[in-house]
Amino acid sequence: MRIIALLTLILGFLAQLILDGQVFDHALFGVLCGLITFTCCIILLRKQSKWGIKILAGFGLLLLVLSLLNLPSTYRNQKQFNNKIEQIRKMRNP
Repeated sequence: MRIIALLTLILGFLAQLILDGQVFDHALFGVLCGLITFTCCIILLRKQSKWGIKILAGFGLLLLVLSLLNLPSTYRNQKQFNNKIEQIRKMRNP
């Protein structure tokens, strides 16, 4: 369970670094990964209370909150990006 929490946390943070214009999708993925990490850590904390699990849960919660806060602006940015790409495609293929 700790491995799942750690891997989803790493993947969630790495997804935020991908620069392909689909930032809203990456923010949604970050919300999902943060939620999975936090949930796994809460389940682990019921069985054993270790500092490493608490820190991992904190990072999962941080990823979740930061991704949620970025959703409105990333939606606008992705929409503008997709509109620009569509305009470029129309100009190239009339």
